Amino acid sequence: MDPSFEIRKLLPSQLRELASILETHDLWKDLMSIIPKKMDKYDYQCDISSHNHPQYNPEYFRLIQSESEQSRRTCTEVLFEEWGTSGRNRPALGHLLYLLKKANLFRAADYVAVNLLHLEKPERPDIGPAAEIPIDLSDVNKTSNGEFKKEQPVTVNKNVPNLSILNLESRKASTQLSEEQNLLIQDSSESGMIPDLESLQRQSCAIIEDSSNLPDLSALQISILNLNLRSLTLSKAFQAPSENTKTRSCSSRLPILSLDTTLPHFSYQILELATNSFKGRLLGKGDFGSVFLATNLLGKPVAVKKLDIGNVDIVKVDDEVTKQFRNEVEVLSKYKHENLLSLLGYSCDGYTYCLLYEYMPGGTLRDRLQDVNNQLLWKERLNVAVGTSKAICYLHTAYSSPLIHRDINSANILLDSNNQPKLGDFGLIKLIPNQDINTATTVFGTSAYMPREAFGGDISVKFDTFSFGVVLLELLTSLPPIDSKRDGVDLVTHIGETIENDEIASIVDYKAGSWIENAISYAEKLYTIAQSCLKEKKKRPTMMEVKMVLERMFGELQ
Repeated sequence: MDPSFEIRKLLPSQLRELASILETHDLWKDLMSIIPKKMDKYDYQCDISSHNHPQYNPEYFRLIQSESEQSRRTCTEVLFEEWGTSGRNRPALGHLLYLLKKANLFRAADYVAVNLLHLEKPERPDIGPAAEIPIDLSDVNKTSNGEFKKEQPVTVNKNVPNLSILNLESRKASTQLSEEQNLLIQDSSESGMIPDLESLQRQSCAIIEDSSNLPDLSALQISILNLNLRSLTLSKAFQAPSENTKTRSCSSRLPILSLDTTLPHFSYQILELATNSFKGRLLGKGDFGSVFLATNLLGKPVAVKKLDIGNVDIVKVDDEVTKQFRNEVEVLSKYKHENLLSLLGYSCDGYTYCLLYEYMPGGTLRDRLQDVNNQLLWKERLNVAVGTSKAICYLHTAYSSPLIHRDINSANILLDSNNQPKLGDFGLIKLIPNQDINTATTVFGTSAYMPREAFGGDISVKFDTFSFGVVLLELLTSLPPIDSKRDGVDLVTHIGETIENDEIASIVDYKAGSWIENAISYAEKLYTIAQSCLKEKKKRPTMMEVKMVLERMFGELQ
């Protein structure tokens, strides 16, 4: 890089390194306070005198902090995004280095100079807080050679385990696992089947009521001092892979990724332990992978999605599966909503990519609609419709550029122990900068849920509206979206060919109840909303409009 390199083009890993320095004691504010309104493109020695007003007033500090909280990014990242894209002359590394030195932020200045520009460290003042602290290397050598042992006695607790044997990176075989580590493994020869899901459901309910079960990541580090071997194992699992790492903890065909996320990374070995090597705990399968139950991670049941990357020797950064994995990790760490499935962590250092989600004991909506022994009642179905619409609206409106899910279907809507819905599977999401439409060269999604225009590459927020309309028909009828044995293989075509004059009695699932209250047929109301979602794109409502109608309808029942 050279001094003219614009800061808006910094890699996420480089930006995170700067953030790790400037977030300490809110040092980013010191930098932000001296950023001048006018900068010369080629003169990096910015004029920060009173003749050139600061670009940011005190109100901007509050806005930066507010955006940081909402987007779950550091204030430094938000500041660099705002500053890096503002003004006629975009700030470059040369401007940044000069301002960091002027603000006496020499740790950050050292990183920019040495690591990014490959220059010598900036000269520091001889005295004052910014002065470099000299280190007597002879003292360091004496300490490492044990010459100070008598003056610095160390009390050794006999119960402290030998930490050298706990290095998971060097573990070669499962025979080296300690008895405590083996607690992560449910021996299939003893259990022989998936754990009792009813007990897991009760456990999940208790966890929902007591959020204290969610681990404090900083406490995981402290727990090492508490002599808990299992905590030591889990603490190792949270270490994110370094970009400079050339070796892996196990044989990996994956590329080394730099992901823009604050989510914890779990080693693939730990996931193998927690899922019994991905055997016998299968919760479900989808187009992009299989989901397994892990019972000893984070103190609660966790669903581990193991992505299917096919029969390849090496996975590349630009492969579709890598793009989808990156999509889901980076988006779900920033978008938080009560009706969006929570992503708890990820793994990208082993045989394949893995994603860790909160366990949803109610299963998928599609499975529940087919379960004759555990029927969803009609009011519960309306509640599922309302909650799912809220999640989609959030994706479309939370930020200036809407996110299009592109794969909304009943298999991607999961239910918790109280039948509250959560939308998941974000591998196909797409950011649409200008809100209206985007032309895609490749069509993804599930065909039964796709509007006609999508097959021509026309992708907009109304793609999701159509998909949601199909889900509403499933809630109303309990019929599968695809059935090769019926007239009209897909559900929309089947219903269109089955009913006449909107007489829907023949398709409504009355096992869910009467659908009537106060002489009002809510089946007919839901059908009307579904049909509006399935109209041609021009006449199709936005999800905000659909959500408002559903909320009004559901409010009548309260």
